[in-house]
Amino acid sequence: FMINFKANYINSSNILKRNINNKFEEKKASFVILDPLNETDLNVLKELSEEWEDGFDYFTKDIYNNAKEEYLKNDGFKKLETQFYALTTQKNNFESLKPWQILGLMQIYKFKDRPSFQIDYLQTKPDSCMFDQNRLYKKVGTAMLNSIKKHIPNKDIILKALDSAIEFYKTNGFEKFDSVNKYIYRIKK
Repeated sequence: FMINFKANYINSSNILKRNINNKFEEKKASFVILDPLNETDLNVLKELSEEWEDGFDYFTKDIYNNAKEEYLKNDGFKKLETQFYALTTQKNNFESLKPWQILGLMQIYKFKDRPSFQIDYLQTKPDSCMFDQNRLYKKVGTAMLNSIKKHIPNKDIILKALDSAIEFYKTNGFEKFDSVNKYIYRIKK
């Protein structure tokens, strides 16, 4: 038999939401870990991959395909090295995530043999992207980074940044550490 879990609350993080006066005010968002072995969570990722796919450098489809691969190959007892997270405005009922309340997704890989993990993908909802001047939410990506740092403390974080995201990661404390590849960054703990 297969043990099946669902999205679980990890922690909360601050984001900024535009109010009716067109000013941004601080709000709490929930950082949750998704279970790719759960069909409900997998369906949420599938729906987001279809909704968010129209755009440049959107990784949602990759995140969904990787979660689906974990679902297909896992027997339910193996501990996953690849993990999937979401930042949502939802405050409860995480066993039934509402796709329209998800502001961002993240996929990480936890190394067995190193005190570090790698962010494979970090994707904010297209209308919350830092390049959209009319966005409803701000600081979504930063909130996700802060949440993962709290959730997995005392580990180096490694990532490969796109040109368009290098300044974002530098602002969030990442430093270049590979002199050959300009896209490899990390935060040392």
